[in-house]
Amino acid sequence: MPKFDLNQIKAKNSIIEVAREFGYKIEDNHMRCFQYKNHNKMDSDPSLCFDLEKNSFWCPVCHDVHGDVIKFVMMSRNLNFYGAVTFLANRAGICPENVESTKIEYTTEQAINVKHGSEEFTDIDQFFFDHCSEPTEDAKKWLKSKGISQSTIDDLNIKYVRRQRELLEALITNFPKEKLMKSGLINDNELPFWRRHKLIWPFFYNGKPVYFLGYSINSLSRPREMCIARQIPYPFNVDILKKRRKSTFVCPNVLDVATLQERGIPAIGISGVNGFKNSWFELFKGIQVKIAFRADITGQAKAVELVHRFHSNQIEAEKIYLPNNYDVTEFFGTLNQFQL
Repeated sequence: MPKFDLNQIKAKNSIIEVAREFGYKIEDNHMRCFQYKNHNKMDSDPSLCFDLEKNSFWCPVCHDVHGDVIKFVMMSRNLNFYGAVTFLANRAGICPENVESTKIEYTTEQAINVKHGSEEFTDIDQFFFDHCSEPTEDAKKWLKSKGISQSTIDDLNIKYVRRQRELLEALITNFPKEKLMKSGLINDNELPFWRRHKLIWPFFYNGKPVYFLGYSINSLSRPREMCIARQIPYPFNVDILKKRRKSTFVCPNVLDVATLQERGIPAIGISGVNGFKNSWFELFKGIQVKIAFRADITGQAKAVELVHRFHSNQIEAEKIYLPNNYDVTEFFGTLNQFQL
């Protein structure tokens, strides 16, 4: 089992940034408690507090709601300790201590064919994808409200879990539970990652599904996104790089990628502003990269940092300037035309 430097993982993952990326509403370093049903008025006056200096959280009402950023991810995404550590390591681009990394020179065309992830779950991933359905009318309506048409839904192979019990039973019937848990499709309690996040965004490599993210179209659900608990082998929509476009956008989430895809603009997605892995730089050799993160303090600082990382790898990159506090999807939602 891979070993990680826990101190490095905690240092590289701001708990409040993680909370925001999960879709929680943060006001004055407070948010609604996970166990809001234990509070008066369903914790309408948010009780869960963040200590930015200690990178921790606690609730003064619920004695078991407290801890560091790892515990926060465990509680937010119903993961075990290792699943939360793996998620945060992936988010921050941290490699396991017992995995040696070597620098190899590739052309872009060669790099796109390098195996960056394990093929251990190929059969499970394909089975899960094949048994997902087309998005429901409600899901299509929600996507349309974000400016995403049926054409883009088809291009990105966005799916939906309509019959979650039947799908779970089919997976358990066809694969060992231990392997399903290791794949991240179900957790240690045999609960599926999609139970509240039924809009499925598949990550493809060479036309085959290699990873999944679930999204909740219920505006009250927190978090809005749910990734499977294993290493992300490739960015979302990575196969677009095979088309040898002159430039490609890098976005912090799948919805921004879909927004650009809708307009014929090539883009790939990473898991949050810290989600770009060092092993992915070789995929972008010979391509001009445009970093399109949210125009807030954190997003812009991380965009500048990623630009420098690309430059250090001899890859041309620049930061895209958006209006204050806008992300790509919000910007397109308010303007008829995006001036790039």
